[in-house]
Amino acid sequence: MSRYLIVQAHDPFDADAHPPFFALALSLASAGHDVAVLFAGGGVTAARAGGHSFWLAELRLAGVDVVVESTALRAHGMVPADVAPGITVAPSGAPADAFAGRKPLWIADRRQRQAA
Repeated sequence: MSRYLIVQAHDPFDADAHPPFFALALSLASAGHDVAVLFAGGGVTAARAGGHSFWLAELRLAGVDVVVESTALRAHGMVPADVAPGITVAPSGAPADAFAGRKPLWIADRRQRQAA
């Protein structure tokens, strides 16, 4: 079993990249790996309670740890109460320590790849 950290720095719903993003996390978890998702930067908006909570609940049901970084949360005008149930809000600096030893998988935003 491997330990993975999937870092999402852009809202996957804005880029319509949510199907492959969630499929990756769910397939790794269903294969028995220890998976965590970190929403950082603009990705924290994907963790907002509401319309996309179904996808986030699916991750949690599969055993995926879902975390948002508190500094990015504040930078996007959100507070911990805005986050969907079951998601952890990590204090600034904590994610690096909490995810030590995991293999990082960075998710690129399609719009950036096309513009490059």
